[in-house]
Amino acid sequence: NNRKAQKTCSLSLSLSLFSLPRAPPLCLPQSQVLKCADEALALDPKSAKALFRRAMVLEARKDFEAARRDLKLALEQPGASKDSAIATLVKRVDIQIRREKEKEKKMYGKMFG
Repeated sequence: NNRKAQKTCSLSLSLSLFSLPRAPPLCLPQSQVLKCADEALALDPKSAKALFRRAMVLEARKDFEAARRDLKLALEQPGASKDSAIATLVKRVDIQIRREKEKEKKMYGKMFG
């Protein structure tokens, strides 16, 4: 029961911190949200909420591949496929991944074209 309480506290703190006004990508709130999500995942590696919150920070830091991995794991958890926030973030991350790949294609096309 203590582990459940710790997980709940970490998840609540991560949500509160992420809700603070946005600042530069390496700001303290994002680092703290990441830490809280990691702590919650250490207690429950399949926590869809913790995976989602960590993915939010990873997206903000432009680590789209890592965010996509966390979202994929989150979607595998019971009930998560019905969560519209997860679905919305998946779409946003997928768009960013596509954009990055298009930029790489253009860059390599110019180098070798």
